[in-house]
Order: sequence, then structure tokens, then C-alpha cells
Amino acid sequence: MIKSLELLSEEEDVDLVGTIYLNQINTQEWIASLFLSGLNRVIEFLVDTGADVSCLPFHYVPENLLYKIRKSNKIISGSSGIKLGVLGTMPVNLIQGDKLFKTELFIIKNLTKPILGRTAIINLNIILLNNNEGLLNLNTIANNSSLKEIVSEKFPGIFSNIGTFKTEMEIKVKEGVQPYVQSVPHIVPLALLDSLKLELERLQKLNIIEPVDYYTPWVSPIVVVKKGEKIRLCVDYTRLNTAVLRSYF
Repeated sequence: MIKSLELLSEEEDVDLVGTIYLNQINTQEWIASLFLSGLNRVIEFLVDTGADVSCLPFHYVPENLLYKIRKSNKIISGSSGIKLGVLGTMPVNLIQGDKLFKTELFIIKNLTKPILGRTAIINLNIILLNNNEGLLNLNTIANNSSLKEIVSEKFPGIFSNIGTFKTEMEIKVKEGVQPYVQSVPHIVPLALLDSLKLELERLQKLNIIEPVDYYTPWVSPIVVVKKGEKIRLCVDYTRLNTAVLRSYF
């Protein structure tokens, strides 16, 4: 495991900008479970108060999201001076409890664990600075508590039932955009077909989805993801999202 990282600016011959140290502590007490909206999953980060940036191992990025990685000229090296494989940065929303922090994660090829840097730590209130006493207080996250348990305890109404909008919502599409139809469906493994049928029936009974037996100009594929003994359905709205007319205020 990498013990320390150094972030240098775009030129190799300039002064050091910052240093990331993975302190010799019981790391089980310094793990934060955060939801990444960009990846749509919960990831455990190593909380590092000495890190100027937050980093994510390359193997955490699924293949269908590689296009989100932006080129970066920043150089990150180990304490021995060996350069690490910085592949770029990825914009994400980090969510912990009721806190949300927009940032960019450095995507590193040969990193073993995600690292949460100082700026994200403070903005998410994982560590609170007590200016009166000059102390850093760790906002402890129990290792045996998942992010859902933490949120559900603080906001019990969120997980009691499926929420619904009070009014009908309208999503407008930009003028002149050519509708997209995914004519080749994603292949669902035979072992998941029965589970898929049951899940579709469950969602239909909850009025979350409804069958369509008429022509529609937009068709987006779904991806079936096995999660424990259950499955999750993820709709790929990549093409549709680029056509949506967004409201800015």
C-alpha cells in the first residue's frame, strides 16, 4: 500500500504544493463511507487530514463511465520520488449524511484505496475544527454502520416508503434533437431472468413503471446489477440526458 503521496504542480521543477500522508494509525477508525453520485455507489474512503486532494483508484471507475475522466497535467509521486499513474480527474458529488460536496477526484492507476483529502473532509463535516480550543474533533463514523443506516436514523421518513411528487413533472427536450433508440438490447444473464421479471412486476405494482405498448421516440437500455440476493435495475439515460433542456435560475 502506498504510504505517502506528493502533489506537484504542472511543472516538475517548481516547489512542492502539498503532501498526502497516510498516517500510521488504526485506519479502521478513519474510514468514511460516502455516496458518489457520479458513480452511483457507496465507496469507503481512507480519511487523511494531510492530503490536499482526494484520489480514487482507476479500477473503481466502471467502463461505461471512463469518458468522464478529464485529462490532467498534475503530477503525483510517492515519498520515494516515484511518479504514480495519474490518468486524470473526474467530477463527482460526495454525499455524507445531509452534506454534499462537489469536487474532482484524481484517478490514479496504481492506487490501492480511495483517499479523502482535507478539503472534502472539512466540507463534509467529517472533521470539525474547534477554533476556541484549537483542536480537531473527529466526527466518528461507526464501522458497523452503513451510510443508509446513518441517513435513515437521522431522516426516518426517507426510507419509510416510496416518495412521490405532488404534481406532474414535465421534462423538455431541446429543439432539433434527434431522438435515440437503443435497438440492440443489453443481454440479461439467464440466471437473472426470473429475478428481473419479479422486479419489473414489483415496480409496476408500486406505480413506479408502467408497460408501454405504443410507439415511443426514445428508448434507453437497462442494466441488471446483482446486489446480494436481489437485483437492481439501472437505466442508461446517457443519450437522453444530453438532449434534456435544463432550467437554470
